[in-house]
Amino acid sequence: MKDLPKVGFVCTGENALELSGAICCAGRLMRHFTENGYMTGGCYSCISPSKQIKLLRDRICHMSACNDVVVAVGCDGFRAGDVVPDIIASVSHKDLPYFSYRLCADEYIDAETGAKGKCFPSRSVAAIYGSALILSVPAELPSSLGKINSLMSAIGFAVGNSSNKQPSKSMELGDLVADFYMERSFQD
Repeated sequence: MKDLPKVGFVCTGENALELSGAICCAGRLMRHFTENGYMTGGCYSCISPSKQIKLLRDRICHMSACNDVVVAVGCDGFRAGDVVPDIIASVSHKDLPYFSYRLCADEYIDAETGAKGKCFPSRSVAAIYGSALILSVPAELPSSLGKINSLMSAIGFAVGNSSNKQPSKSMELGDLVADFYMERSFQD
């Protein structure tokens, strides 16, 4: 079978309401990544990350070791408790300024309508830890989905170069088996 890239999710919120918003946003992002040829490689949630910085740093590193992409949802703004960008910066081996610029912008392209939308800017960041891409996004679904959607081809390119895995547009068993045999027959 095709070795699909994995995406893991880290959901954060300073209180239960914020955390539940991040979890809902991550659920929709999971579906979007799955529709674009990725496997879900795990999830982790953390309430009050500003009080658990070391634990959250360790979890992000662990998720990066197990996945090709890690998406951190929530706590990426300008409040004192919004520490996720700082944690990602502290563990990263390389910054990804193009991705960061697109993720923290104050506009996005709606994933369903294609219309340009406005949103609040954030301190979202993108970096590489090991061979995994780490992306942070707000827990606000339309803007996060729109920003991630606009980066899907760039994410696929980066993952392909760092881990030699390619997303499969079709998750149908027949298509995956055909891809497997096509890859093997030309390489043998």
